[in-house]
Amino acid sequence: MQTLRIGPDDGTLRLHTGVEGKAARLGHDLVLALDDWSGEVVVDDEVPVSAVLRARVQSLRVESGSGGAKPLSDRDRRTIRANAVSALRGDQFPEIVFTASSATSVPGGFTLHGELAISGRVRPREVDVRVAEDTGGWSVAVRTEVAQTDHDVAPYSAMLGALRLRDRVDVAFDAAVPRPLDPPADR
Repeated sequence: MQTLRIGPDDGTLRLHTGVEGKAARLGHDLVLALDDWSGEVVVDDEVPVSAVLRARVQSLRVESGSGGAKPLSDRDRRTIRANAVSALRGDQFPEIVFTASSATSVPGGFTLHGELAISGRVRPREVDVRVAEDTGGWSVAVRTEVAQTDHDVAPYSAMLGALRLRDRVDVAFDAAVPRPLDPPADR
């Protein structure tokens, strides 16, 4: 068995949000990046046995925004970030953590079985991981949705609810994972 470690130099972790409500056209669909994250995958014969992905809430930043009545200003970005960190209770729960204790092989990758902890609320979670051969390792991609309310996070709302963030947030994780080193030959 070997442990593979990955971090921001190996890939990206992004959240895609959307807006809804009568005043949705005033709001922005956002791409939020988590810049401080780490992953550890234990593999046995190139099959995941367990995995942990940790992301620091304070590393969240507004990468881009589309739609809206006007383009995002630097002030808007700071306000959005502060609201998101507050909603996630980043001061009390500084990390979002996915822990997988087993994996099942599926065509094109694996399904990781584990738990997702956000804002102190832990929920069972299965995540499909797409894997493709790459130079020296694998290209890994995850696309999944997370409902904020499943973790007691209240979606942002303004104008008495006429503008609100969709409950479901799209999570996109992409990384280049090195191939495990072959164990040394017995002498």
